[in-house]
Amino acid sequence: MKKVWGILWREQKMIKNAVLGFDIPVSKLDAAVPPMCQKLDTPRPVILTKHKKEMDTFGYTTFSREDFVETVDFDRFSISRIDEQEQDSSSDEYRAPKK
Repeated sequence: MKKVWGILWREQKMIKNAVLGFDIPVSKLDAAVPPMCQKLDTPRPVILTKHKKEMDTFGYTTFSREDFVETVDFDRFSISRIDEQEQDSSSDEYRAPKK
């Protein structure tokens, strides 16, 4: 399962955030933004080609106030992909460095 982290920012401070899991590729921004906006109780932004390229390239994109049709009470909305690394069951054990 892939995860996406959404954050609402106002004056450089995080005012609200949420993490959602998806069974689909989260590089598809069109699929990740609507449920995240619903969870954060905010209107949907207009998704531009710029946002899609940033998400595909960096796994992160930011929507400014101007990307929303409705008036919003925050400065920006950022969304990023969380890549979880697979853990071995033996990786939890401490191993002394080899001499």
